[in-house]
Amino acid sequence: MEDQIRFLYYTDIFNFANNEDLAIVFPANDPAADTDADGNFNFQEIEGEDIFLRPRIVSFAPYYLGRITGAATYKWHVQVSIYTKNNLGELDAARVFDKLRTVFRFGDKKSDGSRIYTQMSNMRAESPVAMANFIALPTMFDVQSIS
Repeated sequence: MEDQIRFLYYTDIFNFANNEDLAIVFPANDPAADTDADGNFNFQEIEGEDIFLRPRIVSFAPYYLGRITGAATYKWHVQVSIYTKNNLGELDAARVFDKLRTVFRFGDKKSDGSRIYTQMSNMRAESPVAMANFIALPTMFDVQSIS
């Protein structure tokens, strides 16, 4: 289940980035490769880009619906941070966010053939965060599956 949700949503995020001609940085298999000694994101491989996406999926503890059946609700938080160079401001990231909201909509369903994943919230943006010489606009939505 954990691999399938990542495959489904990372594929859609990758396709979006491809269609919009945006660079994308997926989480590294080795988290140490993603960060510097202070724990900050390492921008070396993407330094030449003016704007790029960095997705991340976080799992929540399941909520068990019945002790006898073992049925549970599984939830994930899908975050797509939109990074722009400091000198570009927030407008480019806001435009990308508006386009992302048309791809990831409340109530949309995806399936891996055995399980259905439902988007349980509208995509929303948080306050921009300065990181190195980029501004990150974190955007996110929640997904759940009942099993």
